[in-house]
Amino acid sequence: MRKILTLLFISLVANSAGASIVPEIEDYYTKKVSDYVQTRFPQRPYTVFVKVDTGDVGNIKRGELADRKAKNLPYLDVVEDNDFWSRTDLPLASFLPYLKTVYVKLEVDANLTPQEFENFKQDLFDHLKLSPAADRIEVTQMHWTPQNEFIPRQYILGFALGVPVVLLLMFFAVTRMGVRSLVKGLAEPLTNISKSTEAFAGQSAVMAKSQWSGVDSSMNNKSFIESSEDREKISELLTKTSAFFTDLDGKTLGFIEKWGARYPASMGAILSEMNAERVKELFRWGVGDWWTQALTQPASWDSWMMQILNEAHHEWRRQELLSVKNVVSADEKILSLSLARLTPREIGIVLKGKNLETVEPVLQLLPQDVMINVCKYMFPGEWGKIIDKKRQVKNGVSELLQKELYKKAIDMKPLRDEKDVTLIYLEADLIKYLNGASTKDEREVYRTLPEGSSIAVKRFPFYKVFEAPLENLKSLAADIALDEWAAALLDCDREETDKVMQLFTDRQKFMLKSAIAEIKNNDLKDERKIQAKRKIAMTLKQQQLVAAAIEDTHHKNEESRAA
Repeated sequence: MRKILTLLFISLVANSAGASIVPEIEDYYTKKVSDYVQTRFPQRPYTVFVKVDTGDVGNIKRGELADRKAKNLPYLDVVEDNDFWSRTDLPLASFLPYLKTVYVKLEVDANLTPQEFENFKQDLFDHLKLSPAADRIEVTQMHWTPQNEFIPRQYILGFALGVPVVLLLMFFAVTRMGVRSLVKGLAEPLTNISKSTEAFAGQSAVMAKSQWSGVDSSMNNKSFIESSEDREKISELLTKTSAFFTDLDGKTLGFIEKWGARYPASMGAILSEMNAERVKELFRWGVGDWWTQALTQPASWDSWMMQILNEAHHEWRRQELLSVKNVVSADEKILSLSLARLTPREIGIVLKGKNLETVEPVLQLLPQDVMINVCKYMFPGEWGKIIDKKRQVKNGVSELLQKELYKKAIDMKPLRDEKDVTLIYLEADLIKYLNGASTKDEREVYRTLPEGSSIAVKRFPFYKVFEAPLENLKSLAADIALDEWAAALLDCDREETDKVMQLFTDRQKFMLKSAIAEIKNNDLKDERKIQAKRKIAMTLKQQQLVAAAIEDTHHKNEESRAA
């Protein structure tokens, strides 16, 4: 009887010890990491190691137990159930919130910049729904297959050098065969053939060499930011292009608007080097929304600034060689400025009722791409004439036509006021204050803003987060990391903080309070707070826009069914 009881006891202990859910959790995280890495780096080798710590002494090795630092968690006043991690009646997702630590070690064959590496690591935290405050992810960039990067370059180089050699061999072979087989009367045709073949081979070699040099230069292109040599180049380009930005016409304005819309901060760096009156004049004629960022947040000298200046220098040199600036009067430049502010469709409306011969001198004042788009809109069947280089175009626009078109263009899109520059700086200062203000101060400022204020249109306030429905708050709690919530709640009152705290588990609440206490002692807490608040506010705004679009679609479907 004693033997039977002993065997039953041993079997019960073995079953309870072998039913741990920990291996399944580690497999779950391993699969999620593998799916993400295969999506981010397809056909690249990688290794993944995952280890989870449940906080249970039974799952810790004997050597690790001595090094473990015990923490008395304030919210745990009951005795921990040692059989919790052996339960098989609960789904896997029920165990995840109670994990103490998740450790992920990833080695992947990649070559990322420091910024891309940090973004990849943060995205991995978000994908796994882990917190940097409690969990740990180690990512190591390996270089297992560096030789593959040079295979395309070797093929290109071999092709570029092989084509001219093959053509030359064919040329000599054909020449030798022709000399031996053809009669003397065919000597002259053979000479012509040999000359054309030699020219073709030479052109192929030149083309192959230029293609390879272009590929090589593009691969070795670096950012121009720090070196004194590059800063001297930028200074030299600023001097060379000063005349381009000073002699303002429609083509110059079109250039500024195009590149300013692409890189507003870099264009702002160029504007910062100009005279204040010149900047105000450019702002009066400008139309893009990028001017606010360019004037209030200009970048330091960077590679995009050098690219813009290079393009400006090439455009100025082209206009000098074509003598475009010299044949245009001051009144025609003013007309070109008024038209360059409009879209091609708006220019077509201004020129409506005029034939191609009448408007062609006017269109020559605009950039070529704008001119072609306007002609496509106005003259669908004959716009190709405008790019005919042999076509004779009369110079000059009549004074009567200049006044008529200028008035229509300004009536369609009036000029800005120079005083708006001051307003832009005042609004930028107020937005900067609001980004760092408490929710109480932010709410008071928005209550006093006049109706239709541009700040209320451009900037979504953070205090709207605490006025959002519970469904939106639950979605935000799942999408935003705990450390970002901690930074955003630094200067919120007790009621607002409790409204967010109720969305989390006891473990997450403790982690959130610990993160808030840690950030308060951080020198970069203001910057982290501003970034976190803006991210949460923009996420909520995006959710509301999506919900509004779905509601509008549903409403339209209901109306269509009723009809």
